Amino acid sequence: MADPSLYTVGGTVQAGSGLYIPRQADADLLKLCRAGAFAYILTSRQMGKSSLMVRTAEQLAQEGIVSVIMDLTQLGVQLTAEEWYLGLLTTIEDSLALKTSAVQWWQNQTHLGLIQRLTLFFQKVLLAEVAAPVVIFIDEIDSTLSLRFTDDFYAAIRFLYNARAVTPEFRRLSFVLIGVATPSDLISDPERTPFNIGQRVDLADFTLEEALPLAEGFNLPPAEARQLLSRVLTWTGGHPYLTQRLCQVIAEQDHQQWSETDLEQAVAQAFFGRQSDQDHNLRFVHDMLTKRAPDPAEVLAVYRDIRLGQNPVQDEEQSPAKSHLRLAGVVRREGDRLIVRNRIYAEVFNPAWLKQVEPVYGVRHELVGKNLGQYQIESIIAEGSSTTVFKAYQPRLNRYAVIKVLRSSFSAADPNFSARFLREVQAIARLDHPRILPIYDFGVEQGYAYTVVRYVEREQTLKGAIQDQSFDQAQAVAWVIQVAEALAYAHQHGVMHGNVKPANILLDSGQALLSDFGLLKIYEAATKMTSTGSILGTPVYMSPEQASGLLTDARSDLYSLGLILYELLTGKIPHDASTPFAIILERVTKPPLPPRTLNPAISEYLEQVLLRALATKPEDRYQTATDFINALQATIPHEPTASAPTQQADDSASRQLPAQKTPWHTAWRSWFK
Repeated sequence: MADPSLYTVGGTVQAGSGLYIPRQADADLLKLCRAGAFAYILTSRQMGKSSLMVRTAEQLAQEGIVSVIMDLTQLGVQLTAEEWYLGLLTTIEDSLALKTSAVQWWQNQTHLGLIQRLTLFFQKVLLAEVAAPVVIFIDEIDSTLSLRFTDDFYAAIRFLYNARAVTPEFRRLSFVLIGVATPSDLISDPERTPFNIGQRVDLADFTLEEALPLAEGFNLPPAEARQLLSRVLTWTGGHPYLTQRLCQVIAEQDHQQWSETDLEQAVAQAFFGRQSDQDHNLRFVHDMLTKRAPDPAEVLAVYRDIRLGQNPVQDEEQSPAKSHLRLAGVVRREGDRLIVRNRIYAEVFNPAWLKQVEPVYGVRHELVGKNLGQYQIESIIAEGSSTTVFKAYQPRLNRYAVIKVLRSSFSAADPNFSARFLREVQAIARLDHPRILPIYDFGVEQGYAYTVVRYVEREQTLKGAIQDQSFDQAQAVAWVIQVAEALAYAHQHGVMHGNVKPANILLDSGQALLSDFGLLKIYEAATKMTSTGSILGTPVYMSPEQASGLLTDARSDLYSLGLILYELLTGKIPHDASTPFAIILERVTKPPLPPRTLNPAISEYLEQVLLRALATKPEDRYQTATDFINALQATIPHEPTASAPTQQADDSASRQLPAQKTPWHTAWRSWFK
C-alpha cells in the first residue's frame, strides 16, 4: 500500500522522524562546522535549510560539538535593541543550561554598550562554561530585515572571527546564518559585513539518485517506481518541496499504473487552478515577484524575458533584479544564462499571469497600440528598473521617436511628482550639445510621465559595441572623449548625469551620444531610494561615493566614464565581483588592477591617465571633464614618457554644480568609522 505519510511538505523534517535526503550541502556544512568556520545558507523558501540545520546539529552532537538552534521569529520584531540582544542570550542560556543567568549578568554590565556586552557574554560566560566547540545556528535570519539595529549584530560576528588571532578561545565559537535574503539585504555597511569572510553553502535541487528514497512511498515495483519518480522530476526539477508534494499526491491516489495523463492530473490537482492560490510555496514565489520585490517593475520585466525565452538572458551577479529572482527560487542558472527553474513554475507563472500582475506593478504593456499624447505607441524596445521604452510614431511630423515611460507607481506614490518631473526634465531638455541625445518632448498624461528622444534605425549602444568588440584602442579613446565633451557641457550648466554607463551611450554613425541626463535623480527622488539605504543605478559603473550612498558631484560622472574606458581597453570591469555588495566593498577599499596587466598594448601614459580617473577619492581624480579630455587627447598624437600631469585641483566642479552639504572627504572618513 502506498504511504503518503512518508513525505513532509511543511515544517522541518526532523532527522530520524521523517524521510531525510542527504545532498552535497550536508557534507559541505558539516565540514565547515567541524572547522569552526562562519557559514551561511541564504536561499529561497522550502529548500530544506532548516532540515539541514537540524541534521547537522545531530551529527555534530555525536562528535562532541555543542549546537544552539535559534529561530529568530520567536524573538519577535517589536523590540528594542536591548530586548532583542537579551533574547538571543536567554535562548543560548536555556539551550545549553548555563549556570549563569543571562538576564542578571546583562543587568550587571549596564556600564558597557550593547555589542560589547554581547561579545563579552560569549567570552566570559558561554565559552567559560562550555569547554567543547560551540556552533550557533541562527534560523529565519531574514526576520531582522525590519529591524534598524542589526548591522551591529553582524559586525559583532565579524569581530568575533577577527579576534581569534588575539583571543584563541573564540576559535571554539562559530555561527551559521540561515534564511531568505541576500547578504546586502541583511547589512548595508560593506566595511562591517561578516559575509565576505564567511563560506556560502548552496542547496541544490534533488537529483534522481538522491531522490530515489521518495519512490518507496508509491507502492510500485522498483523499476516502475523509479520511472515514475523520473517523470515527477521532469515537472518539479528536483525542487525539494514541489517534489515531495507531488509524490504525496501520487501516494494518496495509490494507482497501480501511472499514465502521462494520470500524472498531469496529479500535477494539476496539487498546483494548478485554485491550488496555485492556496499552495504556500507558490504564494511565496508570487509575493517575491510582486509585492516583496525591491523593484517589481524591473523584476517582472527580467522574469518576462526569461519566461518567454525569445533571447537568452545572461546571469549577472551584480543585477539586483536577477539576484532577487534567484532568491525567489523561480529561476536557476544554466551555464551563463537564467532559465525558469522547473516546469511547474513555468506553468503557474506564465504569460497570462504576467499580463494579470504587470499593470498593478507598473509595467504597462497595454500602451502598445494606443496613443500617448501625439504619439502612437507601436512596440516595446526595452524595459528597465525605472522605465519602459517604446517605439512610437508621431503623425504630425511623420517621424518615429523613442518614448521612455516612467513606471506609473512613481507618480502614484507622490502627488507632487508630476510638477517636479516637468521642472527637472525642462532643465535637462535645455541642454543643447552635439554629443547629447536631445529630448524632443516630455509630459505627463493619463498618469504616465514620459520623455521623447529621436529614433535611430538600427541604433547601437556602446554596450553592444563592447559585446561585439568591433573597435580598436583609438576608437575607444575617441568615444570616451566625445562622452566627456557632453559631460563638460552639462556640468557647466549645472546638470550631473548620475548614471553614466554603456547602455546610455548611443552610437550614431560611429559618434557617441550621451542620453538619459539627470533622469536618475528624478527616479531617485520619486522612489526616495537614498533615504531607505537602497541604491538606484548600476553598481558596476558607480563611483565609490555613489555606491556608498554619499553626496556626489561632477567627479562621480568622470569616475564612471573612467570605468567605461577601462572596460573598452581591457574587456574587463575593475572590481567585477560576484554581487553588487561585493562590488561596492571592493570599489571603496581596493585600487583597480593596472590595465596594462590585462592589455599590454595600452601605453604607460594612457594607463596613468586611466588610473587617475579611477582614483578612489574624488580629490585625486581629474577635477573637471575638460581636464580628463586634455589628458586623453595627449595620448593620441604622441606618447609622452612623463607621468600623467598632476594638475592642481581647481574648484570648477564645485562652482558649476550646487555645493555639497557635507564635504566629501568628511563623509568618507565618517563612513569608515
